[in-house]
Amino acid sequence: MLNFIKNYNLSIIKQKLLIIYLLNISDIFFTLILVNSGYFYEGNTLMAVILNTPLLAVLCKILIPATLIVIIYNRMKKATLNQLIYSNKIIIACIILYSFINLLHLIWLVLLKFYIK
Repeated sequence: MLNFIKNYNLSIIKQKLLIIYLLNISDIFFTLILVNSGYFYEGNTLMAVILNTPLLAVLCKILIPATLIVIIYNRMKKATLNQLIYSNKIIIACIILYSFINLLHLIWLVLLKFYIK
């Protein structure tokens, strides 16, 4: 696991970008469930407006990040070793942040299921 985190090989970075993408997708579905429960609200004001139309929210959270990740990955193919090392650190930070956000969503979903009737 530590080797995966420290590795800045382009093929490993591609896997990490996929992890960020999957965490992003799970985030929108968790958010929609929680917001639609009536007990939660979206903290991001831009996303709160988009959440009024769930299909638009899902499309935005699927298409825009996918496009950005493809652009970033294609740019990284030309990156120097130092740029890959630095990029890897930023990517790991994003994975940690998104994992934390998804963990919080899961905790709130459990609390919603068992404690709010």
